[in-house]
Amino acid sequence: MIGILFGISIFAGGLIMMWVHWNTWQAESDRAKTKGDRIFFIRKFRRRTLMGSMIAIIGAMMTTWFYADDDPRVKFVLVAGMLLLLLGLTGYALVDALSVYVHFHHGKEAGVASKRLAEEYKRLKEKAADAAEEEAGAGEAE
Repeated sequence: MIGILFGISIFAGGLIMMWVHWNTWQAESDRAKTKGDRIFFIRKFRRRTLMGSMIAIIGAMMTTWFYADDDPRVKFVLVAGMLLLLLGLTGYALVDALSVYVHFHHGKEAGVASKRLAEEYKRLKEKAADAAEEEAGAGEAE
C-alpha cells in the first residue's frame, strides 16, 4: 500500500512540477528583454515540462508495478522503462543546468564587454576632440 501511495505522490509531483514551470515561464517571458531571452525561456520551459512529465510517467509506472501480474517479463519491462526514463531525466537535467549556466554566464560577459566598449568609445571620442582642438590651435598660430 505504501508503494502505491509513493507512486501516486511521484505522479502528482510531476504534474505539480509542470504547472509550476508553466507559471514561471509566463512570468519570465514577460520580463524577457531581448528576443534571445524569450527563446531561451521557451526552450527552458519545454525541457522542464518534459522532465516533469517524465517524473509523472515514472510515478504511474511505479503504481502499475503493484497491479502487474507475477510475470517476470512484465516486471522487467516496467523496471527497464523506469530506469530508461531516469537515465533520460538525468541527461535532460544536466543539459538544462548547462544551458542555464551558459545563458547567464554569456549574459554577464556581454554586459562587461559592452561596458568596456563604451569606455573605449568615450576615450577615443575625447582623444579625437583633443586632436581637433590641437589642430584648431595650430591653424590659428599660422
